[in-house]
Amino acid sequence: MSVHGATDVMQKFNPIPPGPVTGASGASASGGMPEGDEFAAAERAAAEELAKFVTDVQSGFTAYTDIVQSSATDYLRGDGAGADAVSQAQQEIPMFLGES
Repeated sequence: MSVHGATDVMQKFNPIPPGPVTGASGASASGGMPEGDEFAAAERAAAEELAKFVTDVQSGFTAYTDIVQSSATDYLRGDGAGADAVSQAQQEIPMFLGES
């Protein structure tokens, strides 16, 4: 008897997280519209937040990969322990029934 999980796939699980964000364009509105500098500052702030988010997502991918792979190990360990217990019980049943 064995676990019917795809543990081989779980052990190989390694998704590719998104790549880094390159940042804002760095545009400045010097000599342009009065709102241009505010817009450029907002663009830089948004790019920084996006870069932080992508970094967090990358960390999340790493953590999720670790969880999946360790779950596969746990499944296999539990499968082996369960099989050992069933095998031991099958060997002991004749003793309980007075058989040899």
